[in-house]
Amino acid sequence: MDMLKQVTARPATLTAPEIDARRIDDQGAVSDTRETRQKRLLYIAAALPPTRVPEADHVLYQCLHFAERGVEVHVLTRSGQNIEHHPTIMVHEIVEAWSWREVPAVLRLLRRVRPDAIMISFLGSLYQYRTMPTMIPFMVKLFRSHVPVLVQFANIGQGGGLSGFIRPLLFRMLRRYRYGSLLVSPDVLVALSEDHRQRVLALAPSVAPRIHIVPCCPQMPIAHDRAIARRNGRQKLGIGDSEILVTFFGRLYPGKGIEQLVEAISLLRRSRPRLRLGLIGGFLESKICFNTDETYEDSLRNCVRSHGMEAFTSFSGEYHWNGPDVSEYLFASDIAVLPLGPGVHLYNSSLAALCAHGVPVIGTRGPVTDSALRHSENVYFILDGQPTTIAAALQTVLDDPDLLCRLSEGSKRLAAEYFDWHKSIDRLAKMLRL
Repeated sequence: MDMLKQVTARPATLTAPEIDARRIDDQGAVSDTRETRQKRLLYIAAALPPTRVPEADHVLYQCLHFAERGVEVHVLTRSGQNIEHHPTIMVHEIVEAWSWREVPAVLRLLRRVRPDAIMISFLGSLYQYRTMPTMIPFMVKLFRSHVPVLVQFANIGQGGGLSGFIRPLLFRMLRRYRYGSLLVSPDVLVALSEDHRQRVLALAPSVAPRIHIVPCCPQMPIAHDRAIARRNGRQKLGIGDSEILVTFFGRLYPGKGIEQLVEAISLLRRSRPRLRLGLIGGFLESKICFNTDETYEDSLRNCVRSHGMEAFTSFSGEYHWNGPDVSEYLFASDIAVLPLGPGVHLYNSSLAALCAHGVPVIGTRGPVTDSALRHSENVYFILDGQPTTIAAALQTVLDDPDLLCRLSEGSKRLAAEYFDWHKSIDRLAKMLRL
C-alpha cells in the first residue's frame, strides 16, 4: 500500500497566488478576495513532531492528508515544540499550559480562522489532565454552533486528577462525564478501535449513534522498492542475509512487553542462533507525558545486557517522521512481535505500519478484540506476553512456512481494508462535512 508516495512529493495545496489572495481583515479574521474558498479545518492537538509521542505523528499525517485533498488546515497546538514548517498546513503555537487563562487566545484564533469544521485529538496525559481542553467543544458550540465538531480519542483511560477548584466543581456538575464536554457537545466522536468504542460507551451509553471507529494508519512514507529497502534496512541494523530479524516496532516505554520479548529471543537463540532482535522506535518524550519513566532507556538496555543479548539486539533509535529509515527497517523484518499489555488492537499505529509492509505479526489478545483481527489469518494471537509463550509462538510460526506466508498476506489485506489513508480521510471528511 502506498501511503503518501512521499509527504512532500506533491505540490503544496495552496499555491503562491492563492496565499497572496488570502488576507487578514481589520478584525484579524482570515478572508478571501475570491468568491469561493477552500474549506477550513481547525485541528486542536497537544503535540506535533518532533515531539516524540505517537499521537503527534498521527495528527500531522491526518493534517497533511486533509491538505492533500484540498482542505485549508490550521493546527492549534502547544508552543515550544520546535515544529518544522509544513507548506500545506498552518500551525498556531499559541498555548503554553492549556490553562483557563489561555481561553481568550483560543477564542481569538477561532474568530480569526472561522473554520468550517473543528477536529480535536484527545489524550488526557498530553494535555496534562487540564480541564480547559475538555471544555473546548462546549465553547465552540457556544460561539459557533453551526460548526461541526469531531473529537478523536487517542486513548480512553482515567480522567484527570481532582486538582484545584474548577475540576471538582465540573465533576459535581457533570457527574458521570469524566471528560468535560468532550462526550456531550461534539457532533461526532471517533474511536480508533472496538476496545476504545466500548470504553467510551461505558462512560456515556447515549453517545452510541455518534461514535465511529476509524483506525490509525501508517505514520510514515512507505518505500517503493521493497528489495532495496530491505537491503538498506538490514545493513543499517547490522543484520546478515542469513539471519532472521524479529522486530518490535513502536515507541519504547514500560508496559509494552519488550523485556519479555528480549528474554524470549534469548531462550530461542539456544536452538536458533540465527535469530536477531530489532527494537524499532525511539523512547517516549518524558517532558510532555505524565508518569513517564525517564530512566527506562537505561533499564531496557540493562535488561538486554543481563540476558546476553547485546550483540544480537539492534536499537534503531529515533527516526525522522518523514524519513526513509523506518520503512526500510520494517521491510528488513522477517516477523514482528507485539506483546502489548492491553493486547493488539486496530488503534495500534505500530500494527498498521507492520501490516502495510506485509510483516507477519504475533500479538497478545486483549479482553476486547476487533472483529477484523483473526487468529492465524492476519495476526497470530497469544494469550499472554510471557517469555515462554512468545518463544513457543515464534517457534510455531517460523517452523510453518505456509502459516508465515498466510500471516504476511493477511497483513497486506488488513492494511488495504483498514489502514488506508485515503479511505480514512474520506470518512473523516464526510463526518466533518468538508
